Amino acid sequence: MECPIYIAVRASQQKQIEYSGGVLRELNEGDTVWMRNYASGDKWSKGEIQEPSSHPRRH
Repeated sequence: MECPIYIAVRASQQKQIEYSGGVLRELNEGDTVWMRNYASGDKWSKGEIQEPSSHPRRH
């Protein structure tokens, strides 16, 4: 049985997905991506997917 807080968080996340718009993207191992660097230095760095996430993302 799922915890009530888990259900509330899941519902909130679903609303964020519905309201955000964007495009659902699927990334696979070996795909080239740009990633944001919040530390010092260049703001963006080129990278490669090493292990795809099981969570779909909207961007």
